[in-house]
Amino acid sequence: MIQSLSDYYRVPSDLLGRVFAARPSGEFGFFRFGPETICYGQSTSGVSAKVENSGLYDASKSVRTSESELHLPFEATSVIEGLRREHYEASLAPGRQKVVTQEWILKAYYFVRGILPTALRRRMQGVALLADTPAVHAGLEE
Repeated sequence: MIQSLSDYYRVPSDLLGRVFAARPSGEFGFFRFGPETICYGQSTSGVSAKVENSGLYDASKSVRTSESELHLPFEATSVIEGLRREHYEASLAPGRQKVVTQEWILKAYYFVRGILPTALRRRMQGVALLADTPAVHAGLEE
């Protein structure tokens, strides 16, 4: 993880301290790191298959420090890489293909977009979001 942070922020790794990450095994799933951060990956604190239940597994409560060392209950590099590569996406809507990734639908939408009323465009965008990630956008339904 230190190398990832050092590479991204261009900070010498010796200034970042020592971070030790657990090598969790088992299922991949959603967990929290504090009250507002949802992560996807493996954690020794536990994971949930559903994003709504991620609050049951707060990895921040399992973080340990000793002198200048930080011990995490997950491998941060894996979680960061999973976020960058959107590994969580299949877990949000298992067994469903994203509607908006079908190229012909995108081309048709952008072809007529300029002549569509704003209200209709917003409704279509909302439907596309709901089809992609029903768990996250369930509160948007009218």
